[in-house]
Amino acid sequence: MKFVAIQTTFEGHDTNTARGAWATAEKFGLDIPVGHDGGHDGPSSIVKRYNTAGTPWVVIIGPDGVVRWNDYYISFKHAIHEIDKLRPGGAWVQRTIEPLPKERGGQELIGRKLPELGLDRWIPEKPAGTAAPTLYRWWTNGCVFCQQTLPAIEQLRARYGDKGLQVVGVYHPKPPGEADDETIEQYARYLGYKGAIAVDEDWSALDLAFPPEGRKATSVSLLVDADGVIRFVHPGPVYFPSYEKDHARENADFALLDRAVRVVLNEASNAEQQDPAPTAP
Repeated sequence: MKFVAIQTTFEGHDTNTARGAWATAEKFGLDIPVGHDGGHDGPSSIVKRYNTAGTPWVVIIGPDGVVRWNDYYISFKHAIHEIDKLRPGGAWVQRTIEPLPKERGGQELIGRKLPELGLDRWIPEKPAGTAAPTLYRWWTNGCVFCQQTLPAIEQLRARYGDKGLQVVGVYHPKPPGEADDETIEQYARYLGYKGAIAVDEDWSALDLAFPPEGRKATSVSLLVDADGVIRFVHPGPVYFPSYEKDHARENADFALLDRAVRVVLNEASNAEQQDPAPTAP
């Protein structure tokens, strides 16, 4: 087990310097690596990457590189319990994905195979490659919730794309009807989304993926694992990372989705290691 203390500075830059962090560590006999991140040039990037909401903050990372604990506080006994589970021979079991409350809707879809969606077309083209964990998010223009969420899924695409995650923004016009590809792509890029776009003009793919019975919004998100099984459902209308109290629910939803993505990517990586693709003789 390795321990690291990191001073993540987002205010008091003149006092909370790297030199100050090391002086504090020396004062209290903290004999572990001490890092410093953040300053006058900008707040700590670690705060943004780990979506922390203050200090102190505790992060526990397993030997597989997956974050197992990421929260404001953990008791001494609980910390020991979590760490013991990660030791060789420990009782750690792959962390399950935490769903949203059932009353939010759509949670009964979890565990089902995603049907073949038969999407109308792709902009500019369908992503190449084999089956991979995929995040689908339905969106349209003129939707304030889409304007807030598309930058969030772009964050996930940028963060996990090179680790195997595919992100698909599924455009569905309101009301259903024909849509111009150039207009769709320009609007998506305007919102900051740079990933693959699929078009669902008549909402048939949406109805297959998330039947309208009980559907409260069309701006839904589905996370599918490498086997095509739905693992996380967000029934809409919005989620995004935020440090503001007024957006605590949106932030919490985004954190759950981020965690779910890490789990399915870790599963896919482990499966690939256990059953590697055959190589040419």
